[in-house]
Amino acid sequence: MLSTECRGGHFSVSRASQFLEVLNDCNMLDMGAKGLRFTWYRNQRGVVLAKRLDRAVCNVAWQEMFPEAYVENLCRVYSDHCPLLLRREGSRANSHDRPFRFQAAWATHKDFERVVREAWCRSTPTLASGLQAVRVDATKFNHEVFGNIITRKKALQRRLKGVQLQLELGESESLSRLEKAIQVELDETCLQEEFLWFQKSREKWVRFGDRNTSFFHAQTLARRRRNKI
Repeated sequence: MLSTECRGGHFSVSRASQFLEVLNDCNMLDMGAKGLRFTWYRNQRGVVLAKRLDRAVCNVAWQEMFPEAYVENLCRVYSDHCPLLLRREGSRANSHDRPFRFQAAWATHKDFERVVREAWCRSTPTLASGLQAVRVDATKFNHEVFGNIITRKKALQRRLKGVQLQLELGESESLSRLEKAIQVELDETCLQEEFLWFQKSREKWVRFGDRNTSFFHAQTLARRRRNKI
C-alpha cells in the first residue's frame, strides 16, 4: 500500500488506493509484520524485484481479543514468497525429562550407522546389553552431534533471514551462494523435523488405536493440503 513496500518495478498508486478502500469497507486493519521487509523477492539476470505482496489483516474485535498477537515474515526457502507466521504471546509449559525414544530422523545423518555399529560391537553378546549400549551412544550422539532439530531449524532460519536482509540492501555473489547453502541445510533439517512429527503421530496411533481416528484423519487432510501447495 506504500511506495516503501516496493523495490524495483512500477508502484501503482491507484491499485494501492483501491486495496486500501477495500480494507476500509471491510473494517479490516493491516497487522504489519516483523522480520523481512518484502514478502516477495525475485532476481532475474541481475534485475531485482521485491514487494510486500503478502500481509495479514484483522478486525478491531479480533485485535482486542488478541492484543499481543503479531505477524512475522519468515525467510524464503522453497518459494519466492515469504511464509507469514501469526504469533500469539504466551508462556510455554515447562519441559520435563522423557524416557529414551529412538528418533527416526537420526538415520538421515551420515554418521549414525557407524555410531550404532560401534556401540553394538563393543557390548557383551546379549540383546539387552547391545540395546543399552546403543541407547547410551545414541543419546550422546543426539546431544553432541545431531542436536535439537527445532533449535537447529530456528538457528538456520535466523541465519537465512540475516543473509536475506543483507541481500535486500544490495546484491552480493558471495551472499547469494551462502543463501543457497543455508537453504539446502534448512531443507534437510525440515525433512528431519517431518520425520520427528510423523514418528510422534505414529506413537499416538500405537497408544490410542481406533479411538484417535479423527486425529489421523486431520493429519491426512493436512498432508494432502501441503502436497497440493
